[in-house]
Amino acid sequence: MNMSLAAGGLLVVALLWLAPPLAAQFTMVGKVKDFKVPDYYPAIPGVATNRLKTLLTGSNAQPQLGGLLLVNGLRIESFRETGPSESVILAPQCLFEMASRNASSTGRLEMFSSDGRFSIAGDGFLWRAANASLIISNRVRTFIRKDAVGEFDSAKPEPPPPVAPKP
Repeated sequence: MNMSLAAGGLLVVALLWLAPPLAAQFTMVGKVKDFKVPDYYPAIPGVATNRLKTLLTGSNAQPQLGGLLLVNGLRIESFRETGPSESVILAPQCLFEMASRNASSTGRLEMFSSDGRFSIAGDGFLWRAANASLIISNRVRTFIRKDAVGEFDSAKPEPPPPVAPKP
């Protein structure tokens, strides 16, 4: 009977050792320098894999209560599916939740397009990686370069289209 219990115990230990963890947990102890969290586009058959969608970086990150990380020197760079950079978000500091991949802060944020045609800044933000959305809550200022929306000459307005006479 002792042999069967021992064999059963070994079987349980082997199964537990071989089985994948039930829930992946992210555990960070202490301050981490050069913090990076990449996010990739889904793989498409016949197309290159590991196409970077966003790259969240920070000069350092420290664990906080509730599973949050305090990230200093935040930079979130978004990439097109074809590869080139599309936009960059910068903030001095934020809280980052690894499970949801959301970043938020009551502090300052700046975002600009990689081609320099568009920028937006404000205080207080929430960035959601799942749908790449950015919400800026206070003192929002948007800048759009004139050439980003096409040529416009206010001195020469276009005439209105002709109106057909009513019968």
